[in-house]
Amino acid sequence: MEAARLIFGGESSQALASIVCFHAQQAAEKYLKSLLVVHDEEPPRIHALPELLRRAVVHVPDLNTSALQDAANGLDQFYVPTRYPIEIGGPTGPITTDEATEALAWAEKIASTIRPRLEG
Repeated sequence: MEAARLIFGGESSQALASIVCFHAQQAAEKYLKSLLVVHDEEPPRIHALPELLRRAVVHVPDLNTSALQDAANGLDQFYVPTRYPIEIGGPTGPITTDEATEALAWAEKIASTIRPRLEG
């Protein structure tokens, strides 16, 4: 997530918005998978944040909040378009700086909630 913050740097750079969303999604994915590892669950080879959160909730029920679900769902939409500029069926459209700002907030929500559970 630090990479996303450094890349974006608060600028209104449309060119960097996609890269910021990519790193934000990846950070959330790594936090969720790390939590699974801490609870002796082999993380699945998937990238779907809602499914990773569902699996994490099995071990830590208080993660089942609407804020975390919204963050996982919001970030999940960036997995494909940040890797492939054209999805099957046509262009995905540019990712906006507003979306990048929101993606960073979602990633921070997931990270700040999970980080303390990894440290102890």
